Amino acid sequence: MKTLFRKAQILAMGGPRGEEPFEGDLLIEDDCIAAIGADLGEIRDATVLDGRDRLIMPGLVNAHLHSSEQFFKGRYERMPLEVWLLYAYPLLMGPEISERLITLRSMLVAIESLKSGVTTICDDFFDPPTLSLERIGAVFSAYEAAGIRANVSNSIINIAPLDALPFAREIVPPELQRALDAGERVTGAVYADYCRKVFSTFHGRAGRLRYMISPSAPQRCTMDLLEACAALATTYAVPFHTHVLETKTQAVTGS
Repeated sequence: MKTLFRKAQILAMGGPRGEEPFEGDLLIEDDCIAAIGADLGEIRDATVLDGRDRLIMPGLVNAHLHSSEQFFKGRYERMPLEVWLLYAYPLLMGPEISERLITLRSMLVAIESLKSGVTTICDDFFDPPTLSLERIGAVFSAYEAAGIRANVSNSIINIAPLDALPFAREIVPPELQRALDAGERVTGAVYADYCRKVFSTFHGRAGRLRYMISPSAPQRCTMDLLEACAALATTYAVPFHTHVLETKTQAVTGS
């Protein structure tokens, strides 16, 4: 299958023409760019599309998003992050959403991205309190079906919520502190074992989907978890994706 764009403005992002748009033709054969030039002439069996008043450019990359926040848009506007987090991720949490809704939510992320010219995303998927192959598999399946390129992670936290929030221990009632401190925390070894299973099951799917390592942030993870994450990223040659000094509060309390 051949598609030829005629007389479009082409932004090639480098090469002999530099980074300025130029008018020319672009030929696509199957899923690959086969030729770019000022005038490619007649191409047999090609579908010709008029590119005048149109821009052809490389796909954009969204280097950080949380598909788990897809439905939050417009709900908690103009809040400091520390306050926003209490609304977006209540400390006592709520019921798990279904795998079907995870699939639909991820598909919506992909659709909105592709419609905006974003062809690659880094999805820091946050799905407390469990680590589930089936649930992250729903994310991979959605992105595979949508045709987008994606790096997907499990954003992981293993420090008690109140210890990751500045001054929280000073204002939260003792009975609520006990409720929030209850339960087991994921260790570096447990997370590493889970990640190895994800790598063997989903990494490299469709030739464009990858798994990456993502401890949520230094103040939200124990040292053994951070060290396990660093080792995994090195072993599998994948990104080590995290949050560092996002706010003034973090900059002050982290110094």
